[in-house]
Amino acid sequence: MAETYAPRWTADLEALQSCTDQNGLTSRYVRCLQKRGFRQFSHIMISCKPDASAHIRVFSGPETEFALRYKERDFFKTDPVVNRARQANAPFFYDYLKPCASDAGDLVAQADRAGFANGIAVPLRVQGGLTGLQLIVPETAWILENLTHADQSQLIGLSLAFHTILLQMTKSAAEKAELTRREIQCLNWASTGKTCWETSRILKISERTVQFHLDNARTKLGTGNLVHSVAKAVKLGLISE
Repeated sequence: MAETYAPRWTADLEALQSCTDQNGLTSRYVRCLQKRGFRQFSHIMISCKPDASAHIRVFSGPETEFALRYKERDFFKTDPVVNRARQANAPFFYDYLKPCASDAGDLVAQADRAGFANGIAVPLRVQGGLTGLQLIVPETAWILENLTHADQSQLIGLSLAFHTILLQMTKSAAEKAELTRREIQCLNWASTGKTCWETSRILKISERTVQFHLDNARTKLGTGNLVHSVAKAVKLGLISE
């Protein structure tokens, strides 16, 4: 492992920092991991809303099905790896197939099917709080068995770099959108399936005004229709699902 890591560490960090979009960042990060004997990763970004509930976004590469299922089925609430990560300050080995994870139910089956049954978990903290968790899957068990402290340190560095850059990209995209409070409210209600008329009754404004705010939001987000606007607003963290 030491041979695999060595001098390319700085070059890999610079390559990640040079990425200008999320897809490019994810692809570059996958290559960084693959050079080190890891085949895929899943990255959970965690942000707490005012009511203290967690809003999460999940990224993965090159396999994406697990990330979609994780978000869709709200596995975050029952994930034993997340629970352990809340108390951990260093990477740890995880295994969804162990008996202690049996209560996670469908999560175990989905993780096993997608090849995420076991690997190394890296808790990511910004200003003390848990803001991310990355699951990294090795090509073989030998990689984990021979992982040194130096290897772990560099793996933490790469994970944290990916996480920090992703946070900056998300924040930058959200700031560029600059949606007003009303535009966000209208998108929020649209995301729950409310029509313009229903939203107008809730917000005590006219139906025409609701449509006006949704049209403005679509223009600012650069989207073609309401469904796309809602999806992009969720992705940017402007509204929650």
